[in-house]
Amino acid sequence: MFPQLDTHCDSLCISVCADQCEDVPSYAAGDCYNNCAATCHDDCDPLQTLPPPG
Repeated sequence: MFPQLDTHCDSLCISVCADQCEDVPSYAAGDCYNNCAATCHDDCDPLQTLPPPG
């Protein structure tokens, strides 16, 4: 589904999405998690391509 991702994004998004989807009914949790993960990786990945500050 995703290209090879930085493990930082993987770890971050697993944590963020677990929290966001915690109260979602089980039948909807998969969609919640997938949508959250896609958005989270979109937000996270551009940060990985920037040079470090300083």
